[in-house]
Amino acid sequence: MDGAAPLTSMRARPEILLIRHGMPNIRSPRACGGAEFLAWRHRYGEVDLHPASRPPRALLAELDGVTRLVTSELRRAVQSGERLGLAHPPVVCRDLSETALPLLTLPWVRMSADAWVALARLSQRFGYTAGTESIGAARRRARRAATDLAQQAQAVGRIAVVGHGTLNRFVAEALVRSGWTLRSREGREFWRWQLFEAPTGRPST
Repeated sequence: MDGAAPLTSMRARPEILLIRHGMPNIRSPRACGGAEFLAWRHRYGEVDLHPASRPPRALLAELDGVTRLVTSELRRAVQSGERLGLAHPPVVCRDLSETALPLLTLPWVRMSADAWVALARLSQRFGYTAGTESIGAARRRARRAATDLAQQAQAVGRIAVVGHGTLNRFVAEALVRSGWTLRSREGREFWRWQLFEAPTGRPST
């Protein structure tokens, strides 16, 4: 072991492990109308995680040294945090909750749930909100969350954060803009994770 750096020195800088939640226990309809999609999306937010949805081994390996767990307040994020098997009770951050989808009224149109989600997100980007949170407001919320997470990581060293697809992307962008470095990432859908390291030489925000 001569010459091997201790683990604490290898992780001298604070780190944030940003994780998307596991798979909810609900089927995605292959074809549905707007009202059906809205009802499905509501159920999506209420169901438990699928019993078979477990964090992959590569993610579990990244949990070494984590001393704090942060999740959004939504059920799928809280339950995903529980399945990580950490000893720490989660700290809930409301700013990590996913952005709501605007209702699209397109009579006679039927398509998959994934297509409805993609269309609703695209509509948000072009300013259509139908009374839901705008993209600008969601980005501001993500910046607040990124600042809070950076401060928590500075305090304890290495934290795991369980959130959602769109908000996690905005949080990641905010971290990078404030000087954090994306060290690694893996996955494309549920349980997707990214590991960020704090900047050197100045406080992170």
